[in-house]
Amino acid sequence: MLAQELATTWLLVEGGPDGATVVVGWFCRACVPAGPVAEVACAVCADGPLLAGELATGAARQMFEEWLVGQGWRSRGALVDGVVLCPRCAPVPAAAPALSPAPDPDGAGGDGGWRLW
Repeated sequence: MLAQELATTWLLVEGGPDGATVVVGWFCRACVPAGPVAEVACAVCADGPLLAGELATGAARQMFEEWLVGQGWRSRGALVDGVVLCPRCAPVPAAAPALSPAPDPDGAGGDGGWRLW
């Protein structure tokens, strides 16, 4: 059960107004972030992260959309309001310029790449 809980990817905003950034986290049931929660789900495979705090309310919408695009998510309409496809289900064509992965601002390790469960 704990392994399933820790497999859920969460997106949060950390830092103040001058240094706010979207970060990825994994939490057990007892440690999940308080406040509003929303989800993003790929239209094909239904995988995607849970959004916490400002991301769930839409207050950090532009920052969130930039993070999704940077991780390879695609959409035909407005990214958050439209149908979204994860990088596995809508890979970037070879001719498209490569997008660099999101940085690892908290220094927690990893390559900064997107990971779906």
